[in-house]
Amino acid sequence: MTRKSTSAYTAANRAAWEASAPLHAQGTQWEHLLAQAAHPGFSVLDQTLTDKLRRLDLVERTAVQVGCNNARELLSLASLGIVPKLGIDQSRAFLSQAQRLADASGARTRFLEADIYALPADIGTFDLCLITIGVLNWMPDLPAFFRILSGLLADGGRLVIYETHPFLEVFDPEGATPYEPAFSYFETQPQKVDEAIAYDGQDHGKGETGYWFLHPLGEILTSCAKAGLTIMELEEYPHSIREPEYDLYQGRRSDPDELLPDGREADLSMGPPRSENAMAGYAIACQTTWTALGATWTALGGLFPSSGRPTGCRRAARAPFGMLRRSTAARLGPLRHVGNPALCGQ
Repeated sequence: MTRKSTSAYTAANRAAWEASAPLHAQGTQWEHLLAQAAHPGFSVLDQTLTDKLRRLDLVERTAVQVGCNNARELLSLASLGIVPKLGIDQSRAFLSQAQRLADASGARTRFLEADIYALPADIGTFDLCLITIGVLNWMPDLPAFFRILSGLLADGGRLVIYETHPFLEVFDPEGATPYEPAFSYFETQPQKVDEAIAYDGQDHGKGETGYWFLHPLGEILTSCAKAGLTIMELEEYPHSIREPEYDLYQGRRSDPDELLPDGREADLSMGPPRSENAMAGYAIACQTTWTALGATWTALGGLFPSSGRPTGCRRAARAPFGMLRRSTAARLGPLRHVGNPALCGQ
């Protein structure tokens, strides 16, 4: 993808998020969030992400979140003893919301409005880079995106990604046959998103046109590896953290006509059958290795796909996926590190 086309998609997505921002800063949910941010131990992180971050032992380490939106997740890191140093997003309106939440919490977090693919050179490096739901599929150039993230990591830094499983992209929860594949897992054309972007499952009408990119799991893992990030762990989860309309896929078995474990037929009038075997999200862990010849990579796990597209060509994506780590290996001579990256908002 050319820099010109990447910039065009990024600009369109910025306009789409700017137009939708007022929907996220109104009503009882927003007022509740503001009130909660002022309480000690404020956190909106679910148990899966909380447990993963605790295992990394990042107390008093610095964090940056790319595509931070209103920074509710970035500010939540303080409850784990992690310093929420910088939030990056390309939407000024969402960063205004982020500043209000930071003021309420008393955090001294800095926010940067920028196109991720054209970041300033003096941002610095961090011990943790956090990517959460609804970021990867707004990225038109995934290899460049991960090169930029790699450049934001300090030596020994971690990249944690908690995202939606790409396999969900083959389904349309609002279609006439929501349990049958509606899209190709390998679709390469960007999907137009014409609806206002919201997470409440409600129809808020037309918005500015944005572009949603389908990234198979193989592309995600390969982009990580080529950015110098060695994949240490890939975890897949049966739970969904996307919009409410995607809840019907959570825990669903592969065959709607399949018998239940006790031999009975499934009663779909009460919704889809549940099973802990269905995939709705995943987690990845990686490590960057430095050698005299440059970065080397190892990939572990991950044969199953992942998800995330807005409804409509659908709303913004939300569900789980991973961690990346950067560390130092034996140095045999002059060091050369492969990759230096950039981004676009959430």
